[in-house]
Amino acid sequence: MNGLSTQWKLFRVCCIIQMVLVALQLMLSVVGIFWRKQLVYPITEVLAYGVIFLFVYMGLSLLNYNYPDTPLTQKQRKNFNWLFLINFLLIAYLFAQLIAEWRRAFPLISEINAASGAFLTVFSMLLINLLIFVLHVIFLGGMYQLRRVIYQNTMNSFYSPFDEEKN
Repeated sequence: MNGLSTQWKLFRVCCIIQMVLVALQLMLSVVGIFWRKQLVYPITEVLAYGVIFLFVYMGLSLLNYNYPDTPLTQKQRKNFNWLFLINFLLIAYLFAQLIAEWRRAFPLISEINAASGAFLTVFSMLLINLLIFVLHVIFLGGMYQLRRVIYQNTMNSFYSPFDEEKN
């Protein structure tokens, strides 16, 4: 962590929090496959959260092993591009999850006493979905920046021997 700036350390913390929250949602989705009558929705959730989890894992790997100037391999670039595109599209899915949870919790506001355990149960999923959505938007922006920084540093280290020869 010596070479990381404060910005990248905060990004790493966001990645870890995002990974824990997505893993929780992924486990709940897997459990939902076994106790829900309809299978399409839980399987869709498992696929969506699985892809998000893979991209967050890739982000931590790039930050640990490729930052600041280790170039990405062809396979890493290809995986990054596909996962970035899919995760960008999954923003709509995460927003829909947030709205659905809000619609589920909103009618219960007047019925639930704030001191009861039901209040925590109802609003914990809303809070988790909100955090996942916000952290995912931050994460996508950070991944774009990370890819640009790695590319710029790689190009600068590649061209620096040629620049020294001219002087």
